[in-house]
Amino acid sequence: MDIDRIADCFSYHGSGILFWTVDREGNTWVLLTRRRMRSLLGDACTFAIPTGSVMEKEDSLSAAMRVAHDDVGINTDRNKAMMFWNVKEGNVSLALYSYRVPSAFRAKCSGNYSVGEWFLLSPDNSIEDSDYLTREELRVFTESIEEKKAAV
Repeated sequence: MDIDRIADCFSYHGSGILFWTVDREGNTWVLLTRRRMRSLLGDACTFAIPTGSVMEKEDSLSAAMRVAHDDVGINTDRNKAMMFWNVKEGNVSLALYSYRVPSAFRAKCSGNYSVGEWFLLSPDNSIEDSDYLTREELRVFTESIEEKKAAV
């Protein structure tokens, strides 16, 4: 069996939104959701940024907004979303957007996600029950908001 040949036949184009807020003390909090089942992008039942497939004739931001609405119960304004992750390798791509909210809220998870939980973003992005990919995504997100602070 030729694994590379199988991988070339596989295609996934996903997108999602990382919701975040800053508390009165200046700490950054992020909303992660627990997966209901194994994902192509991570382990079963781990906390992750909610993502979903980009449908035909849909751009990545529209897909991310649809997932936020359908799986997390959140309506978003496309003008407030900022891309921080856009990776494409072969037939697999993932685009992630950050979306700052005024304060933490209760997510109404359904679909592929069972519960939403707010996590304090630590300097090493170590969030219990998250996978390696989620920690790497959070590292890139942290760098993106630090760059914005430095530019001000």
